[in-house]
Amino acid sequence: MDENQEELTQEDIEKIHFFEKVQMESEPTLWATAVTKFPICCLLLAYAVFAGLVVACIAGKFYEFDKPYYRDYLIWDDPIVQNWDKRAVGLAYIESRDNKDKAERF
Repeated sequence: MDENQEELTQEDIEKIHFFEKVQMESEPTLWATAVTKFPICCLLLAYAVFAGLVVACIAGKFYEFDKPYYRDYLIWDDPIVQNWDKRAVGLAYIESRDNKDKAERF
């Protein structure tokens, strides 16, 4: 060996492997590289995914309103609500008596 060259110790080799590992782990990912090179395309892709999710929700009828089954959403003093409550209680009473033919007519 030359006089100017030093031999690497095991500790120096471990440090070099550590720094190589850190450098390899800190390399940018594919998505990070794409966002920096093509930001508009990535935004459009994200909006397309969101639009697809909205279409899936609309097709699955997740945006349709359900019948008002809970009294918390209704006005208690309204005659329509009171009649609805009376009808619900009456249907429950008829069904409890196992007379389902009469319950279906209401």
